[in-house]
Amino acid sequence: MKRMRWTQSMIHCACVVLMVNFIAGVAVATASGVQAGGPPPTAPGSAREAAPIDLTGYWVSVVTQDWRWRMVTPAKGDYGSIPITLEAKKAGDS
Repeated sequence: MKRMRWTQSMIHCACVVLMVNFIAGVAVATASGVQAGGPPPTAPGSAREAAPIDLTGYWVSVVTQDWRWRMVTPAKGDYGSIPITLEAKKAGDS
């Protein structure tokens, strides 16, 4: 008995049939609400219950030696406490 060779069109048809069957199976499972093991879905809780940690409380800003760089925009040519090269200084002054 001679073996049959798969042509490109046969492979294409087989792929289409497999994809259609997969999509149909997913659609049927989703429409019927079937879940593989586990409890039925529950109503979503509040955002506070879903949060991994509680970030509520009193927040303060950390004031360090560089606080003025974050509070205001420095004047042109003011490079205090910023490590730069001579080329960067020339570019900043231009």
